[in-house]
Amino acid sequence: MDRTLLYYPTIDIPTDNWLCSALLYTDTVSSIVPYERINDTRFTDTLKFLIDEKQYKPVFIKQLLSQYTEEFQEFERFFIDTTNSIEFERRMVRPSYISDQRYYELYNQKLTYNIQQHLKDKGFITKQTNGAIVTDEIVGTFYMGILAQYVAKTTKDALVIPSTDKKTYEDIAFQSTGQKIPAMNFILSNCLPVPVPGTSLKEIIKFKKAHRNDLIEFRKLLTVTQDKLKKSESQQDALQYQIELKEHIEKELNTLNALYHRNKIKTFLSSFESLLKLETPKLFQSLSLIGAVTTPIKPIAGLIVGSIGVSASVLSVYQEKKDEINKSECSYLFKAQNKGLIVNE
Repeated sequence: MDRTLLYYPTIDIPTDNWLCSALLYTDTVSSIVPYERINDTRFTDTLKFLIDEKQYKPVFIKQLLSQYTEEFQEFERFFIDTTNSIEFERRMVRPSYISDQRYYELYNQKLTYNIQQHLKDKGFITKQTNGAIVTDEIVGTFYMGILAQYVAKTTKDALVIPSTDKKTYEDIAFQSTGQKIPAMNFILSNCLPVPVPGTSLKEIIKFKKAHRNDLIEFRKLLTVTQDKLKKSESQQDALQYQIELKEHIEKELNTLNALYHRNKIKTFLSSFESLLKLETPKLFQSLSLIGAVTTPIKPIAGLIVGSIGVSASVLSVYQEKKDEINKSECSYLFKAQNKGLIVNE
């Protein structure tokens, strides 16, 4: 089954760290669009290129939101109940030093009738344009985050993982309700080789296709690592798993770095986090008390510049009803580059 990283909250995908990372470390990328056809002229040139290369699969949301299933009703209820909650009202209150003039445009095709009516009743719609509404940035980002989770939950022919490039987006999407369940952040810090900005997408995709098996092996290693870590019952277990897997990860990273160098692709060491539901609450309690558990990694022989680690987090209860949650990541968060860590010249 293919793995797809679904970018949110916008249609267009940032053509920097997130896209370079996602193209290499997953099968395809995606985003939610208000269009109805793959040949719609409103797709950007970048997305058109990725469609032609079979690297991008748009989610035509209008068709998905027309299926009035039990899961659809659950999605509507969750959004409406959450935005009616005291917890969400608190999140909407910004400090006085932050401007409250931050707006977000939502296409009508991405909204259900009930949700649009709810936004109107709550006074969340500040402006209506031809085919879209304008709402508060937090409301819009939360809606797109929940919509991405709904797409992930209802997609049957692929493993879809919501993903973004900003921690604030992930926090809004996964932590905006008072009812939460224990979760864990799997953190790979300054260890993910990614082509430097300016590397052409054509070159990246060519590399991906030529070295698909190597990239898949690295991805499998990350998956195995996460599966073991989320079953840990204590920080000692988590540390032991990290130490056991440290050498394997270093070996795979050195292999990838050598491949990039051989193909004359300059890279930097980026980072990512994966949000997982914990299978044992004991580890969550330990992590909450002691903080992150980390192990140094040498992504380049002779240098200690990165780490693998876990830290405590939480998830909205909407995700708890997804059967696949115990098998896969809930969210991917690719971090911005560290410009001081160029590894291939």
